[in-house]
Amino acid sequence: MRRPVLTFATAFLVSACLAGAVPAEAGGNGKARPFRAENRFKAVSVSGKYVRGGKSVVVTAGKLIDKKKDGYAAGVFFKFTRKGRKADVQAGFIRPKSRPGLADGPASLNLAGITSRNTGHMYVRECRMAVKATKPSCGPWTRIY
Repeated sequence: MRRPVLTFATAFLVSACLAGAVPAEAGGNGKARPFRAENRFKAVSVSGKYVRGGKSVVVTAGKLIDKKKDGYAAGVFFKFTRKGRKADVQAGFIRPKSRPGLADGPASLNLAGITSRNTGHMYVRECRMAVKATKPSCGPWTRIY
């Protein structure tokens, strides 16, 4: 069975590579707090843990789960805001490793390493997109903090 790959915007990839693990400034007291997106779609689930510090917020553990093959690929959007700054939105959908396009079917992916310097508020929402479509269908934003 081939493992799907979650692709994010180039800016996210660079920040995730630089972050590696939880950065020192995001550590604060080191306590990870849970998050979960509102469950709009029965076949999609997004949940995990994050650490928020004075200078950044980091998703330390998380999973995007597509529970069944239904003609749709699972996805997730994260939005980080801070007063006086443009919102930082990071998105990803399950993609197969071997070919371009979206992956449909049971799969779960690790979301650890998502980092943002916007620490005001964090929102998350689950999405799904028909394998041959160009626009996703998403649930409502869930405010995490």
